[in-house]
Amino acid sequence: PDAGGITHASTWRLTADFTSYQDPITSNLAESTESFGASMVESSGIFTFPVTGTWNVEYVVYGTNTNYYYADIYVLKTINDSAYTTAVARRSTNSNGAQGYGSNISFFFNVTDVTQCKCKFSIHTDAGTSLVTKGDASINETYMNFIRLGDST
Repeated sequence: PDAGGITHASTWRLTADFTSYQDPITSNLAESTESFGASMVESSGIFTFPVTGTWNVEYVVYGTNTNYYYADIYVLKTINDSAYTTAVARRSTNSNGAQGYGSNISFFFNVTDVTQCKCKFSIHTDAGTSLVTKGDASINETYMNFIRLGDST
């Protein structure tokens, strides 16, 4: 394991709202200026790790809806740059109309090969256009954190 502490931390945020669902989220994503170390690379919603290691991947979602609807949030991963499986998922619900919803999920990803190990983020809903996932270019509303914890195991 690394003795020097965390060497890479990257936060990516959704920079604009969207309605309905996205699988994966492919647009309006930008890296925060508070990130340090080598940056994650995003292309068409697929995130590539800059170096191998054990990474903590966190997905935080914030949104609003006008009725009782749910939002299913997913982080999907691949270890062969092809077949994606669900790494972690959660359902967020709201029973009061015109209220917000929020949820966060995370998992540890043992990235052994930066060309093969990747991840993507999705949100599904039964609400159609009634559910809005919030994004803002200057603050974290819906965002993803990538923190390298140490060497690969």
